[in-house]
Amino acid sequence: MSALQLSAARKGTEITDEDLREFAENHLAAGASPSPVEAGDFKGFSIAYRDESHHWRQWFLRSHNVAVFVTYNCPVKLAGEEDIVVNTALSDLRLSNGAL
Repeated sequence: MSALQLSAARKGTEITDEDLREFAENHLAAGASPSPVEAGDFKGFSIAYRDESHHWRQWFLRSHNVAVFVTYNCPVKLAGEEDIVVNTALSDLRLSNGAL
């Protein structure tokens, strides 16, 4: 089965690229290669990797003072099959006025 999970956090000040890199520090230190990405009102980077049974994609996104962390995983044999659906869903991410 596949899973898509989103979580968000609000900070008292503007979220920076450095904040996102710090949040992803363990993955980046392990050799993950970040790719720049935009998702609706958000920008940041994504990484992809595999373990023995699952393909993983993660997005580290920011807009103003809101950070969004997105994780998608699926069995390795299904890697890529839902990319269009996931990318389309993320392209609709919007920052609510109440989040600022």
